[in-house]
Amino acid sequence: GGNYQIASITALLLLIPFDACGSIGLYVVAIINLQFWWNMVSGAYAGLVPDVVPEQDQPTASGWLNVMTIAGTIVGNILVAATYRSGHATTAMTSFVAISVVCLCLTLSVHEPPSRGASDRFRLGAFLHSFLIDPRAHRNFYWVLVTRLLSNMGVWSVLTFLLSYLQDVIGVERPEQVLPMLLGAGALFAIPASMWGVRLADRHGIVRIV
Repeated sequence: GGNYQIASITALLLLIPFDACGSIGLYVVAIINLQFWWNMVSGAYAGLVPDVVPEQDQPTASGWLNVMTIAGTIVGNILVAATYRSGHATTAMTSFVAISVVCLCLTLSVHEPPSRGASDRFRLGAFLHSFLIDPRAHRNFYWVLVTRLLSNMGVWSVLTFLLSYLQDVIGVERPEQVLPMLLGAGALFAIPASMWGVRLADRHGIVRIV
């Protein structure tokens, strides 16, 4: 996980040269590279809950993980509003890099038991096969993937165009300053919902709540 985080930090720094100008093609490559490493880090980080938290406490831990993610979104949007200026992204990027380094150090301080098979020799075929989950044995898992896909299509297809919408449709003069405050305020309301959802899930079951 630490190596992935370092790679994501490097990918974040690669966005700095696009401050005022640059090739749209190279920018797309840089964004895709950053998203790749971010998702690698997120996958490893999500695995911490089942690895270090007892099974009976995992729903509560997942709720707090969601709360901390939302809190990070709020802080991140405040930081963008305070440090980013159109055409001058260096301060904002270096701030996020500094926070990532601090969070990496905190994460690496957590004691984690070795994963089963960690000492075995790496085999590419077995590694690739581990991504195949038998749909006959885990049918509901594939329904989760389908609903997750539809949910993200709805969310990210809107978020991508919010900046342009604020500027071109509503007529906001400095949308890059307004959008972080808008997203931060929206995320703030998600914190009590996360904790309430955990309590309801314990009482009625996760599937019914979803």
